[in-house]
Amino acid sequence: GWSAFGRSFDGGLLKLDNDAISLTSSFFYPTQGGWEKDTNETIEDIKITTVTLTAKRDVLLSGAELAGFYYNYQDDRNVTQRIDNSGISTSVDGVNIDIHMVGGHLLGVYNVGPGQLDVLFWGGTQFGDWYELDQQAFALDGEIGYQFIKFPWKPWLRMGYFYGSGDDDSSDSDHGTFFQMAPGTRRYQLLPFCDLMNTQDVFFQLITKPTKKLVTRLDYHFIQLSESSDRWYMGSGPTQEKGSIFGYLARPTNGEDDLAQELDVILNYAVNPYCSLIFSYSHVFGGDIISSIYGGNDDADYVSLEAQLRF
Repeated sequence: GWSAFGRSFDGGLLKLDNDAISLTSSFFYPTQGGWEKDTNETIEDIKITTVTLTAKRDVLLSGAELAGFYYNYQDDRNVTQRIDNSGISTSVDGVNIDIHMVGGHLLGVYNVGPGQLDVLFWGGTQFGDWYELDQQAFALDGEIGYQFIKFPWKPWLRMGYFYGSGDDDSSDSDHGTFFQMAPGTRRYQLLPFCDLMNTQDVFFQLITKPTKKLVTRLDYHFIQLSESSDRWYMGSGPTQEKGSIFGYLARPTNGEDDLAQELDVILNYAVNPYCSLIFSYSHVFGGDIISSIYGGNDDADYVSLEAQLRF
């Protein structure tokens, strides 16, 4: 899902901020990237508009931040590949997508006992046009955690559940697959073998701080598809202005919904205020869907060592 060729955005952002609220609006075009060698060229046929209004912590609700957002994604690229479960693999007229999304989040942190309790609720619904179909999709996320801030290593236990809708009927006039607009997939998982589209993810997480400079993180994910009649989606989003590559891949499910389990380990060591070394390891235990495609080769490993410099 990602490579040595980066991607970014061309556009602008306007922000109004005070002690009570934050209002942010942006308009931008993504650039080519991912596996596209002609990188950083502006994809002018994708236009993304966002507006987010946030009420800061304690303004509307004690201990919590509340926000509402609106996104609009318009895609008119001259790209022939079509990624969905309609049975139509190519579109000679190119891409025709215009999706609106509205939603919000609640983020709360509370002092409870010897530590802090944190909660997060996020969700949004999508409507508009997916080629000739009506977009009717949604996504939800709920997370809860507790950090023992007065204990050694400050252990932070967290768990969460994400649901991205899938399409349960390829023959009707609706497209029910949640569309992940222009992501960087590694924000959600170290080994980006799946996306948030048609996905359910139950995860457990442990974060510790053994020393002032070292932070450790251990994640375990149970990942299933929301609809077995839809597809298994992966990739890093639109990467090409024109041609035959949409930017996502859609693999068959063979009627299964068990995708995988994933173990992630991350060690982050701050050498100094300007430099951090990050080691990460992921192992994917393939489920029924992966086994049906790859046979006995249904596991995967990923190891990385990263140096981050800040100026």
